[in-house]
Amino acid sequence: MTKPVLEIVITHWREPLCDCEKMFQSLTAQRGINPGECRVTIIQDGDEGALDTAEIMRAYPCIMRVIQIRHGGVSAARNAGIDNADADWIMFCDCDDMFYSSMSLRNLIGLARAAKDKDILFGNFLAEYRTVDGRWLYKPNGWNTVFIHAKLWRLDWVREKKLRFIEGLAFSEDQLFNATAALETSEDRVAGMNDPVYVWCLRAGSCTADRENDPRNRDHAITRRAMMPGICMERGKPYQALTNAVRGILDSYHELTVVPIPEDERERLEKRAYAELIKPWRHAVGEIDKDDLTALIRVSRKSCGKKYENAERPTLHDWMEGLKAKYGQPG
Repeated sequence: MTKPVLEIVITHWREPLCDCEKMFQSLTAQRGINPGECRVTIIQDGDEGALDTAEIMRAYPCIMRVIQIRHGGVSAARNAGIDNADADWIMFCDCDDMFYSSMSLRNLIGLARAAKDKDILFGNFLAEYRTVDGRWLYKPNGWNTVFIHAKLWRLDWVREKKLRFIEGLAFSEDQLFNATAALETSEDRVAGMNDPVYVWCLRAGSCTADRENDPRNRDHAITRRAMMPGICMERGKPYQALTNAVRGILDSYHELTVVPIPEDERERLEKRAYAELIKPWRHAVGEIDKDDLTALIRVSRKSCGKKYENAERPTLHDWMEGLKAKYGQPG
């Protein structure tokens, strides 16, 4: 078999076939690509609720293979896709999403063939939402840097830079992957197109849909936010470490304040945010004193519009400017 231009990695755990059919239907509907240009690899994440892949291959004829792994979560499944891929470019899809049109893959492969000196390619995508009155809305997300969807990654570059999904995360793992990848390339090696190619579909039982109610997801989110400053420092970019740490602290306090959670869990998460975000950043970037950290916590809480909404507190901009004046700009 000739080496494909694009390897599409679809991860599956135990989602029922009825939730996955639209993905395979949209794959079967693709037009304008040659046989062998694209291969679909399903990573079956554990035995529980495994798809009947023989039935899928009969119903939706395309070049497809299945790789079975021991259950390890979506990050482990995507890493297995990286390890087993054999194409110029790799794309990650959720099994319950779908491609936007019958021309999506033709547009993506055309972009990939023209991108001789690029590492990351973006396509536009739509996010599916349901309104309170039961209507479905589709909102364009553009070249979104949070989601893993609608992006192509040059496989040789991914392996050269040892880019991996963090297997301890079940939420925000794609945002961490995106941010890490962005630190390993430059703006002139990223390209994209405005045409929509993908639809992110909302599903009631997904990790994203239930992230605010599952304590494990709050833990995952704080862990991810703690990792990003460390990655920046490893790559010799202390200013990015500073800004990522600040954003992480603000995001963490937003989750702690906006989501109604028990007070004892709030206290536990606040301690984690301090231990895993504030302290490591202080030691990595510079000697930031206790008063500065206390001021940042006040800004963080005020930013949530809750506990300190009527108090006179500095803004994040004021806090950052004061830090630069006091310590100089890191890096």
